[in-house]
Parts: sequence; structure tokens; C-alpha cells
Amino acid sequence: MPTALPLATLRDVAPIVPGLTFAYVVDVRDHAVNRARIVRLARNADLLFVECAFLDADAAQAARKNHLTAAQAGGLARAAQVKRLVPCHISTRYADRAEAVAAEAEQAFRGASDSDAPAAQSNATTRSCDAPPARGAT
Repeated sequence: MPTALPLATLRDVAPIVPGLTFAYVVDVRDHAVNRARIVRLARNADLLFVECAFLDADAAQAARKNHLTAAQAGGLARAAQVKRLVPCHISTRYADRAEAVAAEAEQAFRGASDSDAPAAQSNATTRSCDAPPARGAT
């Protein structure tokens, strides 16, 4: 059984040093308080691993299941001004349409519908961070 360590001890084991900053957000419902907290958590992160559980067309299902849509996740990444969006925690219903989920997240991240907003840099991947890498992938 893993041992719980006090935060002070963990800081000794894993010191905080300059480098890559990432945020990880899953199992969250879209509402104002959560949006504000997520944006604050992920502000200017190098990587944001964020659930894209459903396509926006299935937003009602996402709300019932307390998950984000890909569009909501991409909008949060944009608002937090992260450098790279990594969609994850994608519903298995999209197993054959992962590219559509990543594209929806990327479109919201880039702000494609906001012609006057500066484009964010996106490196959205089509593979869920929950899924094992493909054979031969590194």
C-alpha cells in the first residue's frame, strides 16, 4: 500500500525547478466556477491535458455525465493561454472518430470562430492520453 507523505517531504523528493509546466483536468462539469478555476490552474502552462469526453453536438450528455465537450475544453485552453492542448479522456463512443474530437478542441483553442482574436498555437493530438500508444510508437 502506498504511503502518504506530507507535502514538505514531497518537496524534498521532487524539488520545484524551472522547466515544463503542465496542467491536467478531467472529470469536471462545465460551469462558471469550474471554468474560472481551470483557467487559473492552467494559466500559461506549456501543456494542458484536458478531457474532451464528448463532441459539442453531445453537450447535453456531457453535462449529464459531468464532463467537458471538446469545444469547451479548447475554449478553456484558449482562455488559459496555454501553449499546447492535449485532448484526453475521450469517450469510447468516439473510438473511430478521435480526429473529429481533436479537431473540435483545436478549433475552439485557435478561436477559429473569432476572426479578430489572435490565433493560439495548437499541437492537438488525435490520440487520447488515456489510450496506450500504438505499436511501434515512442
